[in-house]
Order: sequence, then structure tokens, then C-alpha cells
Amino acid sequence: EGQAKTNPKAAHGQSKEKRNDCPLITMGLSMNEHGFLNCTSILAGNISEPKTLAEMISSLTSASGLFKPIIIIDAGISTEENLKWLRENSYDYVVSARQNAPSGELESELLPVGDRKNLVKAALVKTDGTEEKWIYCESDAKAAVASQMKESFKKRYVLDLQHLADGLTKPKGRKKYSKVLMRLGRLKEKHKKISGCYEVEVAASEDGEHATSIKWRIIEEKMDEKLTGSYFLRTSLTGQGAQDLWQLYNILRRVEDAFRFMKSSLGLRPVFHQKERRVDGHLWITVLAYHLLHQCLYQLGKKGIDLGWKKLYQTLMGRVRVTVEAKMDDGRMLRNRITTKAERAQLEIYKALNLSPQILRAKKTIV
Repeated sequence: EGQAKTNPKAAHGQSKEKRNDCPLITMGLSMNEHGFLNCTSILAGNISEPKTLAEMISSLTSASGLFKPIIIIDAGISTEENLKWLRENSYDYVVSARQNAPSGELESELLPVGDRKNLVKAALVKTDGTEEKWIYCESDAKAAVASQMKESFKKRYVLDLQHLADGLTKPKGRKKYSKVLMRLGRLKEKHKKISGCYEVEVAASEDGEHATSIKWRIIEEKMDEKLTGSYFLRTSLTGQGAQDLWQLYNILRRVEDAFRFMKSSLGLRPVFHQKERRVDGHLWITVLAYHLLHQCLYQLGKKGIDLGWKKLYQTLMGRVRVTVEAKMDDGRMLRNRITTKAERAQLEIYKALNLSPQILRAKKTIV
């Protein structure tokens, strides 16, 4: 929040929250398969994410003798340049593809690879080369979200088109043919995720000076191909099947969950500090808190207790300290502070974390 003029890292960039009024700070992190952070970096808010991959990996593997891990990254960083760098430096990878597979033919039928909460079907794609494999995936959850996004995009684009069309009949509306076309081009750029699925026709007057009408229609074939809930993965691990490869890629969800957890429960944002060292300190404390809490969740998971932090918090918050007051014969007040008894679910959590359920003893005071 604010302008953060004393912070050289604060810069205007791409804000997912559409907060273009404030500069940003970028935090990058890498994580192991158990959800613990290996490395974090605090970067400028306008940095190009794809350019950070080589630096991050190089800093992780600077020590000699370390084995090279499998790199799992999302579509935002999986550029052709980065994939080439990974191959040249002998790193195996499983990434979300920015492009469609070179072939649309599948090696087998789609088979379920996710769990009940995350139903996904996947199959390998037939390819001629042996350097990479492609995996085609369909997700019910992703399809549901994509459908909602598609309807939202359609509504916004049509509203802007209708506003432009209504201006042709209003006293101060845009009517000049060239200006209408210019505005239409800007609308197509603004709604580029959906505008290609529409055919828009602008009719001109006999002298060609003014626009007389604007009509549009949906190109159903293109619309059906947009935001379908399907996606492709790319990998250099050519000896594994679709299920194993998808399970590897699914580890990336833990990074997304970690960011979501830090933003919502741990107060990663917004940042109200203005000086660089204080902003860095704010982010570092959030990362430290994440480590402590994730250690609890990890230990619980090893004992078969699969809880998220929100559910864990709700379970434990039911146990409280209670103060009972009573007036004695001499007029003084007797106060007895006690802790409520732990319920069954709470006792299971204490046991899994090797903690005693006797947190605080009863305390009596007379005032």
C-alpha cells in the first residue's frame, strides 16, 4: 500500500488483483515434494517471471555433488527458451505447456489420474520424436471454472460492443467510421481472450464517413475450443506413463496452496511498510510462520490426519480458558481460571504432535 518510494524493489507490474494504483514486490520460491521451501527470493515488482528460472535453479544447485532434481513449473515460466536451458543443463522437467501438442492423436483412452476431490483424466499423446513426451489432461474442476470465466468474458465483451453500438444514435456518441473501427480494435485487444470468437461487422454510410450500425455474432466452433478445462503437459521423462507424470506435476499445487495460505491466513499481503528492509522483513516473517505451521501439518499427515490449516484452526479454537468468579462471605472475589477439557479430535491432534493436552493449569486468585 502506498507508493513505497524508499524501496528500490517496489515497481509497477502485472497485478492479479488489478491493483494498478500501487507498486508491487515479487516473491519467488521453490519447494520440495513435502511442501517445505528450499529457497525464497524477493525481487522487483516488474521483473519478468520467465527470466528468473535459470537464476533460481543455479542458486539451488551451486554446491558440487548434489543430484539434479526434477523441475516442475507452470505455464507462466515454461517458455521454449527455458525448456531449452533445462535440456542443455541436463535437467529433467514436467511442465504445463504454453502450446498445444504437435499431434492431436492419443496413445490410449483417457484414464483417471487424480483423486475424488480432483478428478482428472489423462493420456499420452502420440509423438514422432523421443526428446519429449506430451500428456493431454481433462479436469472437471478446471472445466467448471473455465465455463464461469467464459461466461464472464462474453458478458463483458458484449456489453462494450453494445455500448459502442448505442453511441451511434446518441448526440455525443462516437459516429465517425474510422474512429469506430479504432475503438473496435481496442476492444478486441482489451478482450483478446474471447474477441477472436466473435465476428463483428460495422456498416458505413454511403460516403463512408460515418458508421451506421454494428452487428456481431458468435463463431460457435471457436467458442467451443476456448477455456474447455483441458490442457497439455510436457516432459523430458520419456520412460514414464501418464498417471506418474501427472502425479509429479500435481506437486506444483502445493506451491499454489502455499502462496494462497500465506496470502490469506498469514497476512503476506497487503504490505503497509514503505522501506525496503521492513518490507523484506515482513515477507521473511511470513515465510518463517509458514515453515512452522507446515511442520505441524506435515507431522499430522504422517499420522494419517489430513487437515488444512483452516480446519486445524477451527478444531483447536474450541478449547478456551474460562474464568469463573464468585463472591465470598468477606466480600472479596474468588476467580478461578480453568482450561476446558480437550475433545476427542483435539486429543488426536495433540497426540500426533507429541504434545501434552494439559496446556495451562487451573489458577485461583482472590481480589
